[in-house]
Amino acid sequence: LFSMAKTLPPIGVVKADAYGHGLAPVAGMLVQAGCRTLAVGSMDEGVLLRKVLSGNGSENVTIIPLLGVLSPRDAASAVAPNPVPVVNSADSAGFVSQAWTGTSPLPVAVKVETGMSRFGVREYEREQFIAALRSFANLRPDLLLSHLAAADDPAKDGTVTAQVERFMAAYAAFREFWPDITVSLANSAGFLAWRLYPSDAAGGEESVDMGGRRLSKKKTIMAWLLIVQPCQ
Repeated sequence: LFSMAKTLPPIGVVKADAYGHGLAPVAGMLVQAGCRTLAVGSMDEGVLLRKVLSGNGSENVTIIPLLGVLSPRDAASAVAPNPVPVVNSADSAGFVSQAWTGTSPLPVAVKVETGMSRFGVREYEREQFIAALRSFANLRPDLLLSHLAAADDPAKDGTVTAQVERFMAAYAAFREFWPDITVSLANSAGFLAWRLYPSDAAGGEESVDMGGRRLSKKKTIMAWLLIVQPCQ
């Protein structure tokens, strides 16, 4: 994944206690392997991960809570150096704006809903959300993110295509006001099956490779064997 991601390394997702495998050991292994961005579910998980990483030379790791800021309490945690504030509604951005008292605009991530049916700014909300975000002068959108729902299912290739199109439409709308905003869309299946990764093109060209197609050649994937279950 690191080699396929080219200039932007992958985000290691360790939500729900690293899917039951243990937050501390899994996060530590990912950081040791070179991962510098980790994603969790809630803001509380982000605060816990910050404590887990503190004191072991991993303070420079960026933490992204995917559920985003859902309350003023979350916002109070989000304005610390980590986790990154993820906003997914005008109310969410307002909570962070009220909590941030710094002199420079606070970088925030914006989550958009493209077909996962989870938290995120939906297409019909986008114009109103952008207007609200522009009114918060102490915030600066730094990252636009979403998530592919079915990139690992060949029967749902149309779903992936539709999600990419929605994401690129959102990206174009946000770039109009924040031209330097970066993006994150592809999960592991997006990298491996669709070749959806940030391109190396410079000079303001699109940051998402829209020429992705499902790979025709077989790929060999090496992974740790975690559990064996008997078949009934």
